[in-house]
Amino acid sequence: MDLLANRVNFMFVSPSIVLPHINAGKLRALAVASQGRMPQLPDTPTMAEAGYPTAVRPFWFSMFALSGTPESVLQKINADLAKLAESNDLQQALRGGGYVPPTAISLAQMDALIRSDTESWGTVISKAGIKPD
Repeated sequence: MDLLANRVNFMFVSPSIVLPHINAGKLRALAVASQGRMPQLPDTPTMAEAGYPTAVRPFWFSMFALSGTPESVLQKINADLAKLAESNDLQQALRGGGYVPPTAISLAQMDALIRSDTESWGTVISKAGIKPD
């Protein structure tokens, strides 16, 4: 089997997974898909700076609940998570893992973000002919 035939030339991946390898010189960051440069990789350009302005794909976190969960429960969880997002301990831990600390958003904003990402990634997957295997 030719191992080089299956090698990965580039990939998009969570910063926490690759930062140790980048810092050790085992991987080279070509660009970041966020709006701005990462503080942990200040010399690494954004995708837009590298000439790919439509490849900006900010990393986001979300929690999900079962369909039918009462709106009041969802609002309470969202409010608690917004407080957590402001916590210095969480922000420091996320920065250490290569993440930009989150900005809390409303349930409607998260719903719109998920719908937008689903549509845009669906287009990419369809155009590329990607199939699950």
